Amino acid sequence: MKSATAFSLAGLALLLSWLAAADSPLVSGYTSASAKSVEGIRKLLGDLFCPNLDSIDAENVPKGFNPGSIPKWPSTLGPPPLEPVRYEFWTVAGCGRNMEVLIQLWYDANGSEFYSASPPRDWLKGSYQSARAIAG
Repeated sequence: MKSATAFSLAGLALLLSWLAAADSPLVSGYTSASAKSVEGIRKLLGDLFCPNLDSIDAENVPKGFNPGSIPKWPSTLGPPPLEPVRYEFWTVAGCGRNMEVLIQLWYDANGSEFYSASPPRDWLKGSYQSARAIAG
């Protein structure tokens, strides 16, 4: 009896995790992020911005984008990103608002992909407009 209950609970947990993943929007547009990084970024955006994301649209940064204008990586977060860093803007919609986020993607010396997501400067104060202000 215990094994049947454990199996039922494991099956239920698997079903719930599948349904949760099915509710999360796919990223439209172009992204160079791996599937694993996309999933991590989507989870991060859901935790920070809105638990019920409606859409995510990715695009390359425009020509003339200046990576030097981005705030430096805090040393408390570990080693800084290794070059080359890839930059993208992701526009996120959910909870009745939109926000543009600057995504940075890079590989470490072992080939593992890492990412960071930088929201607009005043997002904690309710400004959800554009991360382009960070980068420009």
